[in-house]
Amino acid sequence: MTARDAIANGMFPGPRIFAAGRHIVADGGFADYFPTWLGMPDSAEGVLCQTRDAMVSEIRRQVKNRADLIKVSGDSQAQEHRMEVGPCFSDDELQLIVRTAKGLGRKLTIHARYAETVLAAARAGFDWIIHASYMRPGDIGFVRDQQIPLCPTLTFTANIVEWGREAGVDPNYIEVKKRELDALAEIHQRARKAGIALMSGSEAGFSVTPYGEWHARESELLVKLIGLSPMEAIVAATRTNARALGWDDRLGTLERGKLADVLVLEGDPLADLSVLGQPGRIRAVFKEGKPVALPESAQPRRRLAHERGFGVSARILHRAETR
Repeated sequence: MTARDAIANGMFPGPRIFAAGRHIVADGGFADYFPTWLGMPDSAEGVLCQTRDAMVSEIRRQVKNRADLIKVSGDSQAQEHRMEVGPCFSDDELQLIVRTAKGLGRKLTIHARYAETVLAAARAGFDWIIHASYMRPGDIGFVRDQQIPLCPTLTFTANIVEWGREAGVDPNYIEVKKRELDALAEIHQRARKAGIALMSGSEAGFSVTPYGEWHARESELLVKLIGLSPMEAIVAATRTNARALGWDDRLGTLERGKLADVLVLEGDPLADLSVLGQPGRIRAVFKEGKPVALPESAQPRRRLAHERGFGVSARILHRAETR
């Protein structure tokens, strides 16, 4: 949120940011990584809300601090071993979260890999669902009828499968991710055919998906794994994403009256979508019709002391750019 506001106030150039607060999670949820005796530190990605009052208070706190988006960590840790069990929140709790956030004018999304969490999120009325890796074919019609888009975030999983060994990922976890990638591809192919809108999101911020480097790969994977056409993948990253965020009245398409955000490339992404991920092909960038200064050459960033995976990330990026 700080970076969003600094960019919006002209302190430095940057993209538009639709900012979320920490994941709201219940005991035993996906983002509840810490034992009870230790508690949830403020630096954690999640914030533990153990009661209904705590859930409402946290949403109000995030809105007070000007979060655009309320994110919920819906899966329970138990689902990793028994997919048929339920999420970490009850239906009543999820509906309370949705009602509170929407009443305060905020969008909501949810981390939901497992089928029962996906169904609960659709019943509650979330604006979009992240992952839906193990959604059942029989649940597709219900999600479609609720008009809830899915954001599969293929890049993180695909990068672990392809380059996880170089990053020091446990081989057993790589196998888990291989199974998840197969499941993601199969269920989202079905979802697309059923008419569910697909969003584009790279799950950036990990050592295998550094910020700012992987959004174009997500579009390529939507084509390669899900079967979208290059134009459909571009639409997912522009119009569909803008619509989910509530920005489609001014962003997402090139139309009179909308903000002129334009990327000018050397090459035809409809013939070769990979040009979107090649910085050397970028000829101009316009934000709100104003040109954005491009760096003359990308300078290598110095590795910081805490970045153990920095060199691996750089090698992975180089290999992806030259594949």
